[in-house]
Amino acid sequence: MKYFEYKKYGVKLKIYKLIAGALFVGLLYLYIKLSQMGYTFSQMIRFIYAFSIVVIVICLGIRFGAKAIKRRRYLNSPLAAVDAMSGKDFEKYLKVHFQRLGYKVKLTADTGDFGADLVCVKDNETTIVQAKRYKKQVGIEAIQQIAAAKAYYKADKLMVVTNSFFTSAAKELARSNNVELWDRKSINKLFVKKDKMPEDNQNSGSGIKKAEIV
Repeated sequence: MKYFEYKKYGVKLKIYKLIAGALFVGLLYLYIKLSQMGYTFSQMIRFIYAFSIVVIVICLGIRFGAKAIKRRRYLNSPLAAVDAMSGKDFEKYLKVHFQRLGYKVKLTADTGDFGADLVCVKDNETTIVQAKRYKKQVGIEAIQQIAAAKAYYKADKLMVVTNSFFTSAAKELARSNNVELWDRKSINKLFVKKDKMPEDNQNSGSGIKKAEIV
C-alpha cells in the first residue's frame, strides 16, 4: 500500500523521540534507586555507563536486524508487492538487487538528482539508473532524463528500469541513445524469477527477455 514519504519519516522521528524519552526516564529512575540504596556517586556513574553501553548495543542490534529483514523482504518481493511500492521503495528494491548482482550502489538525492535515481559501480564502470514504478507505460521523458544525466555523473552506461513496459517511442529513443531498458519481464526474470507472469502482461510489453537494449 502506498504512503507519503514525509509521513513515514515523521513516524520514525516520533518513535526515536519516544525511545529517547523512555531511556532518559529509565536512567533517571535508576539514578534515584541507586542513590537510595547507598551507592556512591562514582559507583552510580559506572553502573549507569555500563547500562548505557548495553542499551546502545541492543539498539544497534535491533537496527541492523531490521535492515537485514527489510533487505530480505526486498529480495523476496513478488511482482504484486513491487507494484504496490512507492517510488522511493522501488529505488531501494532496485538497490538491494543490484547489490546482489555485485554492484556498489548509491541512491541519489530525492530532489536535484539530475535524472538518475541510482549510481551503480562495478569493475570500474559506472551505470546510472532511472527507476520508474509505473502503472502505465513509460514514455520518452525517462529516456531523455537519463541521457541528459550521463555527462553530470560521468557514466559509462545508462539504464531505465520499470515494473511496467515502455512505449514504442521510448524504445526507439533508447536505441539511438544507447540506453538499456529493463521492463516488467526483465524484473520478473532477473529479480523475482519464481513469479509467473500473467498472460495479459506477457503480451502487452516491450519484449525484453533479459537485460538488453530494445
